[in-house]
Amino acid sequence: MSNHDEMPNRGQSSLGMPENVAGLLTYTFGFVTGILFIVLERESRLVKFHAVQSILFSLAYLVVALALRLIPVLGWIIYLLLTPLGLIVWIVLMLKAYRFECFELPLIGEIARTQL
Repeated sequence: MSNHDEMPNRGQSSLGMPENVAGLLTYTFGFVTGILFIVLERESRLVKFHAVQSILFSLAYLVVALALRLIPVLGWIIYLLLTPLGLIVWIVLMLKAYRFECFELPLIGEIARTQL
């Protein structure tokens, strides 16, 4: 899967909702909804991919954000810049999932793809 690949099946997930809606919802509450969807979804590769990427992205963001907050001054400045960037990435990931796209973040997306 490359950044612009689309999944061939645009139907329902095994949870009874459209795949694109389920994919979008995997990002709603970060790793919590990611875990929920990876456990409950049985068929849709699109939903599973976005669930794994949601888990990895949100955990990576949390670790980096917490580490930066421990560094006085410079860490706080970088953290303040990281926050809107993280929000933008989060929104882009939800939009890509809604458009049936398996948009892969660098490194995280590759790892998510190998988990399918």
